[in-house]
Amino acid sequence: MEPLSPYRQSTAMRLVVLFTLFFFFLLIAGGIGAAIGLIPGISLRTSFLLSSVVQCIVAFCVPAWFTARFSTSRPWNFLCVTKNPGWKPFAGVMIVYCLALPAMNQIIAWNESIHFPAFAAEFETTLRELEDANSSVADAMMEMHTVWEFLITLAVVGLLTGFSEELFFRGSLQHIFIEGHAKKWIAVWGTALIFSAMHFQFFGFVPRVLMGAFFGYLLVWSGSLWPAIFAHVLNNSIVVITMWMSGGEVDNGIDSFGVAVGNAFPLAAVASCIATALFLWGFRNYFFKTKR
Repeated sequence: MEPLSPYRQSTAMRLVVLFTLFFFFLLIAGGIGAAIGLIPGISLRTSFLLSSVVQCIVAFCVPAWFTARFSTSRPWNFLCVTKNPGWKPFAGVMIVYCLALPAMNQIIAWNESIHFPAFAAEFETTLRELEDANSSVADAMMEMHTVWEFLITLAVVGLLTGFSEELFFRGSLQHIFIEGHAKKWIAVWGTALIFSAMHFQFFGFVPRVLMGAFFGYLLVWSGSLWPAIFAHVLNNSIVVITMWMSGGEVDNGIDSFGVAVGNAFPLAAVASCIATALFLWGFRNYFFKTKR
């Protein structure tokens, strides 16, 4: 196998390739999405779902793979999808999800309730209007009236979105940072910040950073992208399943999952946070770390 030329090993060059391809293919995906919307008789929900499929594949998977191919002659190894991590990381992810749910609900509620100072009120209004517009798209995609519609939404929002975003952010972006000899915690948290920022949702920024960091550490600990993909797919799928079971009505202030009501102390959320930290501290090596 021929050694790679220095510019193909350069972290800066790899980042340039990744994001140049991302923005180029994002424009293409946007054009295809607009064309889909012009199909006679197509529903708004179907249009959004098809556009989401195109965006996942064209804007996330394709740039990730081409950047990996630019970086090495073994792109799938670069993306960390060739290693079988065994069953333990997947079991560990489900345990963490259950333990962390009340704490995450509390953080989500807190982040959504943030208000800017008076001098920045207009900026806050703009951010909330942008999020409301994004929410309207998500709401249209979540309008599920039949089992078939539920399964399609689960496949697109749960499986495909989780897979494609992990391939791009953790498999490609985070791996570029790590191969560039960045400290692993910097690579994990830096990627998590970029991951959250690129969703353009300030009032969901903090919980998304925390989830992104967890996904990143799953890759670092296991050496495989599959536990991170599983965790991302699980999180997205639970949202779809909850929307389906509730008929599209989800109460973000769920007291039974630890969200504080009024001035009440969020005891369940604090206990959840402690339990999650103790589990990761005590059982991380058993569940998530695999032999190299």
